[in-house]
Amino acid sequence: MSASDGDLPPDFVITEAGQFIIGAHRYLTAAHFLRFSDEALDYGKLLQTPILHLLAHGIELLLKFPLIRAGQSQAEIRKLFGHDLASLWSTDANSRLRDLCGAASINAWSAAKAAGLVMDERQLPPPVLLAEYVDVLSHLHDKGSGFALRYTISGPTPAPASAFLIDVFGEVARDIMVDPSILD
Repeated sequence: MSASDGDLPPDFVITEAGQFIIGAHRYLTAAHFLRFSDEALDYGKLLQTPILHLLAHGIELLLKFPLIRAGQSQAEIRKLFGHDLASLWSTDANSRLRDLCGAASINAWSAAKAAGLVMDERQLPPPVLLAEYVDVLSHLHDKGSGFALRYTISGPTPAPASAFLIDVFGEVARDIMVDPSILD
């Protein structure tokens, strides 16, 4: 199912929460288009950091959406979490979002496996792998790494499977765009 900004109720679109889910959807969609473009196939390593940067920002907005929707201010969220995806992911306020992402991870993993793709040899359950990938991406996205996705860093840096994260978080963002009440 495709979701555009026009799928949300007009009165919701103009709210702060509406802007967060729209932003999440936009960044995750941009990461999807770039990751699955012909150019990404030809220049994968060159585009890996920009793809992960778009992905991390989209995930950050998605993880902040339930907090904003519940009435927390951007200033409160910034003070509590900054850009820390791992802390946002694990906060109690995101338990329903984690459940939705866990279900989407199983769908994404099954689709990848059916297509003959192997993203991780360790045979971990998809929700466990998802949480691990969020932790890795969190480190690259926040000050602990010197904001590695925004600035240059030296040496090889582990990175999560972007296609898997795009599939999972993109699906959930689209679903919320269609019906924000699925988080209730």
